[in-house]
Amino acid sequence: MTEQASTELALPTITQEQYPALYVSGGLDPYYQQIRNQVLSEVPDLTTKKGIARIKSLAAMVSSSKVAIEKPGREYLKQLKEMPKVIEAELREWNQKMDALRDEVRQPVTELEEKEKARIAALDQRLNEIHQIGSVAGLDILPSETITAWIGKLEAIAIDDTWNEYQDRAQAAKEASKVKLESFLQTRLQWEAQQAEIARLKAEQEEKDRIQREEQIKAQARHEAEQQALRDKIAAEQREQAARDAQLKAEADAKEAQQRLERQQLEAEEQARIAAAQAEERERLAVIQAQEAERQRQIDEQNRIAQEEEQRKAEAAAKAANIEHQKLINNEIIDDMQAAAAAKGFQLSREMAVAILSGMVFGKVRHTKVQY
Repeated sequence: MTEQASTELALPTITQEQYPALYVSGGLDPYYQQIRNQVLSEVPDLTTKKGIARIKSLAAMVSSSKVAIEKPGREYLKQLKEMPKVIEAELREWNQKMDALRDEVRQPVTELEEKEKARIAALDQRLNEIHQIGSVAGLDILPSETITAWIGKLEAIAIDDTWNEYQDRAQAAKEASKVKLESFLQTRLQWEAQQAEIARLKAEQEEKDRIQREEQIKAQARHEAEQQALRDKIAAEQREQAARDAQLKAEADAKEAQQRLERQQLEAEEQARIAAAQAEERERLAVIQAQEAERQRQIDEQNRIAQEEEQRKAEAAAKAANIEHQKLINNEIIDDMQAAAAAKGFQLSREMAVAILSGMVFGKVRHTKVQY
């Protein structure tokens, strides 16, 4: 195979005016076809260093052309991503301006409506105060003085022209609340009179109960005094008996302590004799165990040395066998490569075949792997 005359691959130049027409579906196909035709039009000789270098150079030119097309495309894509933000900001500003203009045009009507709402709200608040006076929470349990004060507060509210269209409603609400309060007042006055009578009767009964309790307390005091005198007598008799019991117990404890001391002395002497005998036996056993441990250590050391020697011999034999196995496979691969080259009409020296095999073994030839 002959190597064609080398030519430099011209890098494409992209301008911003070309962006919209170029970066669309199929827009880059002409550039791809042009670059493909240029780099594949050469057929370098793989048997020479110059041919191999030329293939690497063409591949590097393809990478440079890729960057030359991709970089402006990325810039154009960035511009397109920013465009929605610009449109959104413009529309947001437009809406804000138009809303402000709408509010400005309607402002006089809005102010008039707000004033009317405020006037109605004030009347509703005044009317609600009348209703609240007639609907005080817990009105049925308030003192009569408090209900009378609420009636005075209600009567102080004037129903005049300031109520405007609410005047009739306010007058009706005031009358209804007054009727309700006066009804609660009458009910409360009756209840308070009943409670006063109940309190009087309760006070009379409490006085009777107090006198009865005082008499019961006096009787209880006499009974407790009699019981206390009896308890004191019994306690004195118990103290005398306890003193006699304590003296007898002290004499018995002293006798028992003397006997216990004599037993402890005898037991201590016996334990000392047994401890001495046990110590002598432990010393004899320790000497025997030390001798046995030394004998076992010597045996274990001899076994370890023998095992290490056998392991070393086995590893050396396996390594030698593996080297011979690899040599056999390497020679078969070299022979097959030379035979394949001869079948194609050219001679592959053993040195070149060894160099190619070395590249395959150490991962320098892509898509190949030697299996031992």
